[in-house]
Amino acid sequence: AFKVANAQKHQKAGTLTDNRWRLGRHSRRKSMLKVATLMLEVATLFVLTLTLGTIIWYTIETWRLRRTAQQQIRIALDQQRMSVQPVVILEFDRKLHKQHGMPKVCNIGIGPAFNSKIRSIGSSQAEIRFEPIALLKPSAELDIEASVYRNGRYHQRLRDGKAFVDQLETLSTAQVDLAGVEPVSRADVFDLRIEYDDSIGNHYVSEMNLLCDILLEETSIRFVSMRLLNKSTALPGGSTKQVSEIEREEKR
Repeated sequence: AFKVANAQKHQKAGTLTDNRWRLGRHSRRKSMLKVATLMLEVATLFVLTLTLGTIIWYTIETWRLRRTAQQQIRIALDQQRMSVQPVVILEFDRKLHKQHGMPKVCNIGIGPAFNSKIRSIGSSQAEIRFEPIALLKPSAELDIEASVYRNGRYHQRLRDGKAFVDQLETLSTAQVDLAGVEPVSRADVFDLRIEYDDSIGNHYVSEMNLLCDILLEETSIRFVSMRLLNKSTALPGGSTKQVSEIEREEKR
C-alpha cells in the first residue's frame, strides 16, 4: 500500500510538472506570436511610410518639372511674339498743320501689322471715321484715309491736313480765354486707339492723345501706351495650348 501510494504521488507530481511545462511552452509561443505580430505591424508601418514619402517626393518632382515646362513654354511664346511684334502709331507734325498732309500711320516694330483699325473720334452726330489698313510692313508709313459722317451718314472725305484739323475744330469743345494779358489756349484732347494683329495671331492696341490747339493752330499726337490684349495660343513646333490655362496652372 505504501509503494502504491508513493507511486501515485510521483505520478501526480509528474503530471503536474508536465502540465506546468506545457503551460510554459504555450505561454512562450503566445509571447513569440505577439512579438512577431508587433514586428510585422512595425514593418508594415515602415513600408507604408516609405511608400507615402516616395509618392510625396514623386509628386513634388513632377510638379517642379511641370512648372519648368510651363515656364519654358511661356519663354518660347514671349520670344516668338517679340520676334514678330509690330508697334503701330500715328504721326502728325507739331508745326502748322496747314503745311502738311494727313496724319500718317507708322509701324515702328520689327514685324508686320495686320488688320489695323483706328477707332473713330467724335459723336454719333458728327464723327471722323478712319479706313482700316490690311497690311503695314515694318518701317512703313501711310497717310490715313478719313471721312466725316454726320448722324451715321457719309458727309465728305478728308483729303489733306487742313481739312482734317478744320474738322477737329468743329468737334472740339475747347475755348480760348482772352481775358488775361496773354491769351491762354484750352486745347481739346481726343483719344486715339489703334488695334492690330501680328503674324501669329497676337492682338495689340496702341493708345494716343490727339491734341488740337485752336489758338496756336497746332495739332500734335502724344503716345500714351501700347499693350498686348490677347496672346496667341500657337506654340513652337505646331502644338497648341491656351496660355490662360498655363497661367491658371502656374497660380495653382
